[in-house]
This record gives sequence, C-alpha cells and structure tokens, in this order.
Amino acid sequence: MFNGNVRDYPRFKEDFKNLVKSVYGEDAYALKKCLSGDALQTVKGVEGNNIEMMQRLDDKYGNMRKVMDLVISDLKALKKMNEGDTKGFVKLVDQVEQCWLDLKNINLEEELNTANIVSHIERVLPNLQKREWVIKAEEVLAAKDLFPTLLKFL
Repeated sequence: MFNGNVRDYPRFKEDFKNLVKSVYGEDAYALKKCLSGDALQTVKGVEGNNIEMMQRLDDKYGNMRKVMDLVISDLKALKKMNEGDTKGFVKLVDQVEQCWLDLKNINLEEELNTANIVSHIERVLPNLQKREWVIKAEEVLAAKDLFPTLLKFL
C-alpha cells in the first residue's frame, strides 16, 4: 500500500512491478487498490487508465532528488545523544540505516559518503562511541569507504 510518502515510492514501484503487475498485468483496478491517502488522490480522475495513473505517480513521487533531499534532511535533524541512552542510540542507528537503505534502493547511497554527512553523524554520537569511532575511522584508507565503515561500526 502506497500512501504518498516520497521515500517509500521507489520501493512501492519495485514491489508493485514484481508482485502485482506480474499477476494482474496492466489492470488499473489492481494499481488503485494499492494506493491510499495522497497517492490515491493523485490518480483521481484517471483510475481506469493504468499508464496515466503510473505517469501521475511518477511525476509527483518519482523524483529521486526529492528522496535524497529528504534523507539528507532527516540525517541533519539528528540530535546529540546522551551517554547511557541505549534506547535513543538504537533509534539513531535505525534512522541512519534506514536513510542508507532508502538511498541504496535508488542507487544513490554514495551521496551519504561525504565528509559533511559523516562528521554530522559523528557529532551526534555519545562520547564513548565517538571516541571508538574516531579510532576506527583512522584505519579507513579510502574516503569512499568512510560511510559504509561508519554504518558497520554503528
């Protein structure tokens, strides 16, 4: 079910193609049943035309730049973690991993491999994890490996 969340659209489109379209083909009703909320409103008036429905969805939600901007914005909104906040740390790790997965899904995960993004994530880590990460980061030889190494570290 796709409700209009831009970050979910690439995954929805791939799932729809593999799971629904492979069974129901170009059946516009099958596509409509997979939509809700804003996404359903987007196709209102062309519900009988699968191609037009997909075109409207692509036009509104298919801009990969929007996905990337939302992911970067989410990462920049992360707040400094307090020492001993295990639940908060787990949530932070989940958020960072979800951001990476969202960009990996559209083959833009390299966009996270910048000094700016990595240093922001470093700043929000609790002091103990930050010290351990700095030691680990010094072992990374290639700049392109910095974010993947950070993700594994977390």
